[in-house]
Amino acid sequence: MAIDLTLEYAVAEGSSVTSTVNVPANTVDGDFLLAANYVQRIGDTQASANGFTLIGNDPNLTYNGSRMTLWYKRAASEGATVAWTHDNGTWSVWIKRISGVIATGSPLDSGVSYTSVENGQVVTCGAITTNSSAAAVIMAAARVAAATWSLETLTRRIIQEGGGGDCSLFADIQAGAGSSGTHTAKSATTNHYLHGIMLALKPLVVESTYMPDKWWRNTEQPSAHLHKNRIVGY
Repeated sequence: MAIDLTLEYAVAEGSSVTSTVNVPANTVDGDFLLAANYVQRIGDTQASANGFTLIGNDPNLTYNGSRMTLWYKRAASEGATVAWTHDNGTWSVWIKRISGVIATGSPLDSGVSYTSVENGQVVTCGAITTNSSAAAVIMAAARVAAATWSLETLTRRIIQEGGGGDCSLFADIQAGAGSSGTHTAKSATTNHYLHGIMLALKPLVVESTYMPDKWWRNTEQPSAHLHKNRIVGY
């Protein structure tokens, strides 16, 4: 079953000690939910009260500080919203519904690549190595302020452009296992505090049993015999 990166998502932004976003439309139990949360002026922790598991944590604690985190959950009786608590600050968050990701265990098909940039314009994540064919290479990128992204090297899946901060998603399916190469997103404005987290999601493999025709005939097929000039039993 191929990973589908085109399904629904939800975004939100604000300024408070809690960041809250809607669960994507059409979410049903068993769906894979990927979430990113970016907060300015944050302390050392973020916490989710909705059963999400942390898979990426990129802090930048110099100057006034900022942090981006990545989380996942396999949907189970989801409510209307998901909330994270943190230090008071400007935040932006998204949740993306994705199908075709492995149904149990860790969803990671690679290590995790991190980068953060002070007073820069380009965020580049170093290469990761995927272990499966058709894994989804995911890059979350965030920044202070609200300028447009440009020259990203993965397909835009979620773009937040407005308010005091931005957290976006770029992702594609990588045909074969191996190095992803580096991936980049560029902000249209300089002097931003930038974050990047890149990882790969493992595809769900649907197993099937193949029964060779020869084996079937030799062990299960009843023998044929002649009955009144016609073959029966085959």
